[in-house]
Amino acid sequence: MQEMIARDDQVDEYDGNIPLTLFSMVEIPLVVHLLDINPTFTMLEAGCGTGRMTTRFAALVRHLISIDFSSKSLQQNEIKLQAAGIQNVDLIQADICHIPLKSELFDRAVSCQVLEHVPTHVLRERAVSEVARTVRPGNTVVVSGYQHSKWTNDKSGEHEGGIPYYRFTESEFRELLETSLSVMSISGILVYLYVAQCIRSTK
Repeated sequence: MQEMIARDDQVDEYDGNIPLTLFSMVEIPLVVHLLDINPTFTMLEAGCGTGRMTTRFAALVRHLISIDFSSKSLQQNEIKLQAAGIQNVDLIQADICHIPLKSELFDRAVSCQVLEHVPTHVLRERAVSEVARTVRPGNTVVVSGYQHSKWTNDKSGEHEGGIPYYRFTESEFRELLETSLSVMSISGILVYLYVAQCIRSTK
């Protein structure tokens, strides 16, 4: 609840974050490439926020469902979608640890800069499991998370407003994802983030 309130309070500040906007110019193309999207696909965006990536994804798929637990972020996202004339997106207020959707519903799923803000290891495992559950076996899931390296300071802590964060080593990130997914690759090229291409196991 503390993070939800903080996210609601910081909607305008988040959209005005110039470093994040510039970083997205590199991050989004990489994520799209790893997703290998077909225009007939349905896709889940888990943790869409104010729509930093939503309009880009929507243009590439048949149907996109984007979830976030911040109602004000979703309202801002809806404004952007309406302004762009996009009509193939459903926005749902939901917790990534308890996704209110059927299993094996999507051809693709993506979750960017979300897992590091899930406050405990147990809940992070639950979040990965929930995202994986919604994807059909054999299909792709792309996930990113904060990277811990010699360039970062605290491994964990809180951002302004009490938003928790956790920075992963590569082995920690892989181990977390492999609780529910098969990891095909992890890229640290973005320095700030790890970006992993995964497959929902057919087992």
